[in-house]
Amino acid sequence: MASTKYTTEFYAEPERIEVPAQATPVCDGKENNRFSIRFETLERVLACEGSENREEDQIDGEAQPYGELRRQDNYQLPTTSANHAKPQRIILYSPFFDSISQATSFKDLGIHGSDLPYIFSEDADRLWWMDVQNPSEKELRLICSAFRIHPLTVEDILNREIQEKITDFTHYYFACFRSYHVEDTTSDKSYKPYTIHIVVFPTGTLSFCFEDSDHADHVLKRIELLKDHLFINSNWIFYAFV
Repeated sequence: MASTKYTTEFYAEPERIEVPAQATPVCDGKENNRFSIRFETLERVLACEGSENREEDQIDGEAQPYGELRRQDNYQLPTTSANHAKPQRIILYSPFFDSISQATSFKDLGIHGSDLPYIFSEDADRLWWMDVQNPSEKELRLICSAFRIHPLTVEDILNREIQEKITDFTHYYFACFRSYHVEDTTSDKSYKPYTIHIVVFPTGTLSFCFEDSDHADHVLKRIELLKDHLFINSNWIFYAFV
């Protein structure tokens, strides 16, 4: 595996996030104070029905403020959309549920908009993790807009950045690393590389992959095996992936 390149640059948010003076989290359907999550944008993600919307990879600039930035000549980069021939799979882990939720589209998760502030909580004791396999560009941009993810991170994920790295941002760190599929096509094994992208917040984790991968399933098994013996947090999930 190629050596990992660690960067030390710190990037500011594309827009200022105002943090109220009160430290007590409020879960009443309004924005989460720590991350300033756009829950109304997450509701649009939940409306996506997988295969029916796979070709609709462009979204309007109102929900995704980075859209106009990408169209500028000095920032315009080509993107690689999802492989529509591959199935989609979403895993959502949160103590809000009695069990782990898995579905083939966001709509099939069966989550209501009023549940979002409780699922994606800023409470350190209520970890959340969402893994999306083979997202469309529309879905990915909506998710990144909802969590105010920096445009550089968005482009790295959309372009399936292959350089392994960890980069710190204002309210999260971003990591991408390579893994391999082992293919027994002949008497000799062949290895097909692919990249996993992870966005780690203080109390939650987003992970993305554009190939069929068993990494997330292995992480789930480790959580179930060790959750009664360890304090599982977002950094631990990243560690489990690696």
